[in-house]
Amino acid sequence: LFYAGTACLPFLLARLAPKAAGFDTQWLPGLRRHWVWFLGFVLLLFVARGLLLKLAGWRVSDISTRRFYELATPVGVMFAGVGIIVVAPLAEEIFFRGYVLEQLGKLTRTGIALLMQALLFGLSHVYTVYTQGVLMRGVLLYSVNAFLLGMILGIWRLKFRSLLPLVLAHALFNAALLPDLKARYDQAVYGLHPHFTISKETTYITQPLRKDGFVDYVAALNRRLSQGVTPENNVAVLFWKAVGPEAIWPECRNNYFRMLRIPPLSQKGDYFVDLDPFRTGRHFNFAQEQWTQAGTRPWSAKDFPVLAAWLTANEKPLALLIEASKGPRYYDPLCGGEGAPLIAVLQPASHQFTYVVGALSARAMLRVNNADWQGAGEDLLACHRLARLVGQGPTAIEAIHTRSADETANAGDRALLHHAHLDAAQITRMRNDFDHLPPMPTMADTLDTGERFLYLDELSHYSRLGPASLTELTQNQFENLMPKASELNLKDLRNTVNSLIRYSAGTPIDWDVAFRMGNVWFDRVVDAFRKTNHVERRAALKKIVEGLRGIRRLAANADSLDRSMRDNPRQALSERVAQVMLVALTLSVASEAALDDRATMMSELTKLAFALAAYRADHGSYPAKLTDLTPKYLREVPKDIFNNAEPHYRREGTGYMLYSVGANGKDDGGRGFENGTREDGTVDKDCDDLVVRLPAPERK
Repeated sequence: LFYAGTACLPFLLARLAPKAAGFDTQWLPGLRRHWVWFLGFVLLLFVARGLLLKLAGWRVSDISTRRFYELATPVGVMFAGVGIIVVAPLAEEIFFRGYVLEQLGKLTRTGIALLMQALLFGLSHVYTVYTQGVLMRGVLLYSVNAFLLGMILGIWRLKFRSLLPLVLAHALFNAALLPDLKARYDQAVYGLHPHFTISKETTYITQPLRKDGFVDYVAALNRRLSQGVTPENNVAVLFWKAVGPEAIWPECRNNYFRMLRIPPLSQKGDYFVDLDPFRTGRHFNFAQEQWTQAGTRPWSAKDFPVLAAWLTANEKPLALLIEASKGPRYYDPLCGGEGAPLIAVLQPASHQFTYVVGALSARAMLRVNNADWQGAGEDLLACHRLARLVGQGPTAIEAIHTRSADETANAGDRALLHHAHLDAAQITRMRNDFDHLPPMPTMADTLDTGERFLYLDELSHYSRLGPASLTELTQNQFENLMPKASELNLKDLRNTVNSLIRYSAGTPIDWDVAFRMGNVWFDRVVDAFRKTNHVERRAALKKIVEGLRGIRRLAANADSLDRSMRDNPRQALSERVAQVMLVALTLSVASEAALDDRATMMSELTKLAFALAAYRADHGSYPAKLTDLTPKYLREVPKDIFNNAEPHYRREGTGYMLYSVGANGKDDGGRGFENGTREDGTVDKDCDDLVVRLPAPERK
């Protein structure tokens, strides 16, 4: 319609004002030899554009009208081709060289008229690109290209008058975009079919499928997590009966409880209350400080009245949560809207779980102050149990929360052992309860299933939406998921994504490549995490980290993408998409491994603390060395998993310091992340010893 209006407007104006707006509509050249000149002008057009592109270092597709390519169906691309090669040349030659040039010639000298119509022709193309909302690096080049075209064709019009050769030359000039159009047509045809192969090597699982034929990773995880789970053995049922349904999105609640196979819970009830209502106004920071301190040392209601009131309000829910912690399974449904990606599904228990563990550990220390040793032990044991149950969840979010909760409980255990007046038999019973806790779900299982599925589901999501959706990466994932201290320049990574989108307009992405590369990466990581020998595990993870750093550097190098696209465009484009997705969506392997190892080693140190407390109960002081604990209090002294040697131990006054060398494998003298301070006051970030010190140093 736009070009039809452009072509008809001169004739309409000429009809309305023949004398003022009339123009010469000669179509054919006056002499046959003019066709020879025509061939020369066509050659001149292509030479001029070739020189312009060479000077700019760009390609023909950089000056193509990308707005046509937004028509993503095969028929749409065919209409775009007709518009570019037939309709646009006809309309633009009639308007600019037929009408505008002649009208300007009536007002000014011929040379000035020629220059002005070429400028208008170039500006009209800039305006067209702008109104389509297309931002591409060739906008300036696009207008200069149109200006040169307008000048050369304008000279023909002034010398030979005829319009048909201009239309043909313009059409041949635009026909250089046929290869780009053909690639876009192939991509549109490809888009009508599944964007990837559903197989073990690509999607990893082949069932269940969504209505649109793609793998439903959310449903797959729910099936796996719910196997063998009933309302009677599912701890999540009692958990929600204790905390209430408030944290579950209203639009998801009915489906959520249907998946739990229980009736929906009422909105009001005797549910767990967050700390927030108790720390309003002037009590906000005060209550937060109370909560931070209360889990690590004995305290009284007089010390922290706001916190005591909060715990009193939660007595019944906490009793139900302790009962829940004794169950064997925890299945919290992954619930989202129809077709919601895994990364966006509901995980409402995480926030509530943090408060629950904080409440139980704080109450344990209150009970220590009140000489209720048994009650304090039950609260801390419930924290350990809940951490292992919630850790059965599929993603790294649960893994991080549960390991943090277990460390909170470990700190509470050590405070209990130091401040409570327990005999050796009582300590041994507590130690036995600790020993009989089920193992914490491993990070390897989390990576192998939940995090792998999350990555593959995101690939599926982007393949369904098309290459343009990769702009979401520059807006969300890079800023939110990548480490702040990353060696990458996020601007470079965004440039790469923009290049991917630009190239994908003419080259289909083979998403199978991205799926396979992701699976290979996860296979390597999981294999490394499953190694029981820490030295071998650390070496394998070091290679993976170095490989991921190489992928990050390559992913951010847009120039290397330009070079690789010359040889095998589809393979190069597909591999770079996979690299960018790995950078945006995968976890930091080193930090996740350290989290796993830290949790394991801190549990071992806490077990040693039980044995040391039992020794002190019998002998009145701590032993001189760890081997004094065997065989009565320990079968054998456990090894530090980071160097396969005994943990470091020394008595300090009436207490002791016990520590592991941490992930760096070297003895930092008992300085960890929290106390690795040099003499000059700066913090040594390389210090990562895992330290147990009793009595604990006073907070400053």
